[in-house]
Amino acid sequence: MQLPTDLPPPTIQTYAGKTLSFVIPASLSEELKTLSKQEGVTLFMPLLALERNLSYNLVFQVMFLLQNTAMKKLELPGLRAELLENKATTVKFDLTLVIEDVEQGLMASVEYSTDLFDEITVSH
Repeated sequence: MQLPTDLPPPTIQTYAGKTLSFVIPASLSEELKTLSKQEGVTLFMPLLALERNLSYNLVFQVMFLLQNTAMKKLELPGLRAELLENKATTVKFDLTLVIEDVEQGLMASVEYSTDLFDEITVSH
C-alpha cells in the first residue's frame, strides 16, 4: 500500500510513534453492520474496503484489526484489573488501524509512525 506521508522515510527506521483514538458514531456503525449483513460478509470487509486502494499492492507496513468479540471482565481473587489507554511512543508498523465494536458504536485507534506522519494528517 503506497501511503502519502508528510515526511520522507528516515534512513533507519526508529519505530517512534503515537496513537490517536476516536469513536465512529453509533448510527454509522449500525449502517456498516447492516451493509455487512446484506452482503453476507463480516464487518471486517466493509471497514477494510474503506481503507484499501486496490490500485496498489498491499505491503505489510500497514495493519488493520477488527475487535468484534466482547471482552470479558477479568476477575482475579484479591486483585482489581482495569484497562489502560494506550500511550505507547513506539510502533511496529507505519500505520495500524484498530476498530473495536463497543456499546457507543465503533471505537477506532490509529497507531502511526511519527517519522512519517504528522498528527494533524492522521486526525483527518
